[in-house]
Amino acid sequence: MSNINLTLDKIQILDKKQSWNLYMILIVDDPTDGSQKLIRTVPEGDYIDFSKKTDNVYSFVPQGGNAGDGLDLFGTTSASGNLDVQVFLKQHGGLHKTVNVLEKIKTDLNGENLTSAPGIIGKAASASWVAVAGKSLDVISKVLNDIPDRSLGMLNMSTDLSKLSSTPSQFSNKTSKGDAELTWSWVED
Repeated sequence: MSNINLTLDKIQILDKKQSWNLYMILIVDDPTDGSQKLIRTVPEGDYIDFSKKTDNVYSFVPQGGNAGDGLDLFGTTSASGNLDVQVFLKQHGGLHKTVNVLEKIKTDLNGENLTSAPGIIGKAASASWVAVAGKSLDVISKVLNDIPDRSLGMLNMSTDLSKLSSTPSQFSNKTSKGDAELTWSWVED
């Protein structure tokens, strides 16, 4: 069975230059249990730090690297067919708005902390995940919208796994609010 990996290659903020403290909330269908969704924050316990010097662009691909060499978001050997993945991009609002995002999701959606996420491989396997059973994306989105940090929108990174190859498939799209553009890669190895 092949390994399927999703990496984030680049974020570009389509707004005026300023300092940004960004994080993402990744929601993916559980590759071993289609009745639940797995949720994690990226980066875990930290923020993606933009300064005015970055020209509102942050690349996760190392100098001289290729598509697919970026930040490891998700990996699996268990999935087939279509895999639904959504990313919510948020700007942390400062110390007065600290929120433990995964705890809020777990509490509000009756989720369960996972010490390991079955079916997930690579660096993402050691991340903190919350499993949420029987909730639609709309219900999860409402909880995420209650987090007091500024939303830069949502982006669908879903893919048809049968169309992947060992050559990275790179995609780029704007978030639902048009405030940012993300570039990501799916690769099968």
